[in-house]
Amino acid sequence: MLGLMFVNSEATHAMSEVTLKFSNVTYGFGELNLFEGLTCTLGNTSDAGKVIALMGPSGVGKTTFCDLALGVRRPKNGSISFAPQDSNVAVIPQRAVLFDELSVKENIACLRHSKTLGPTFDKKRVEGAVVSLGLEDVIQRNTSTNSISGGEAQRVMLARTQTINCNVLVLDEPCSFLDNRVKDSFLKALRSTVDKSRLLALMVTHVWSEARQVADEVIFFSQVPGKPVTLHCQSIIESQQCPPTIDALYGIHWPDCLVLDITETAVLADFPCGMIPHGACFIGFFQGASSTYESTHWLYDLWMSVRESSVLSGRASPFVASSIGDNLNMSSVFYDANGLLMKVSI
Repeated sequence: MLGLMFVNSEATHAMSEVTLKFSNVTYGFGELNLFEGLTCTLGNTSDAGKVIALMGPSGVGKTTFCDLALGVRRPKNGSISFAPQDSNVAVIPQRAVLFDELSVKENIACLRHSKTLGPTFDKKRVEGAVVSLGLEDVIQRNTSTNSISGGEAQRVMLARTQTINCNVLVLDEPCSFLDNRVKDSFLKALRSTVDKSRLLALMVTHVWSEARQVADEVIFFSQVPGKPVTLHCQSIIESQQCPPTIDALYGIHWPDCLVLDITETAVLADFPCGMIPHGACFIGFFQGASSTYESTHWLYDLWMSVRESSVLSGRASPFVASSIGDNLNMSSVFYDANGLLMKVSI
């Protein structure tokens, strides 16, 4: 396993616009569908690379989405396609896949020995990848791949993808085992490679700072228990803007998922048992926001900014926020001392 998978290894096309299209895709396990009627198109342009960050809680379908794109999993219904059809797709997993018996440079150039991938190998690209990814010192040390750092190993993997005619790159949490300094170096190298080679890159990550550093767009995967996954897509710039009002509040992890419009306030009587259930999670959507992650992130920031004055909706009110899980930004409960879910204006 080289950490590389290709849709068509005989492609010889020049770098150009590439798109990945899901058309009415349904996929699931047994009777439960993870994706149902999913339709979306992801792509770059002919003159620029693009990084799309795939974000969301664990188990919500980010890796499955990538597996479907790669053909590792087959949907129950619908179609998944690349344009052009001869697009080459390279994969970089969480841990680098290197051959201990080969030198670092030989690891970068190992695809020349592949019967399937050899025809697309370009020897000239080896030196270019080594220089552009700052691997000269690593090669000069002539050390075993067991002795290089995690960040260096991931850069070797990235260099390997550049020795063949790759125009799509899928990265599954590539920074999971890297410390902050090494992570920063790798992400800079990734962004540079995507721009230089005009790639379409899909990067699975749980870390917002990683997406903010390299991504052009963010797709957040969200799911109400028992329901198919919903994808929210927006540009990285839009995801960091804070509109003035909250459009709605969503009740998550509750059988009767509560949805409010901007004029409504939820009271205890709205719940079947007459009280806010212990451990309930409410996610607020800001006006103009399409990302669940960003909306809840803004909600938490808002709570932090108003907690001292306790002013909500034009009146003073005791206000608390609590969470379930480890990440307050992901799942925050907002209600006042009377059990009211508040419509917040700022």
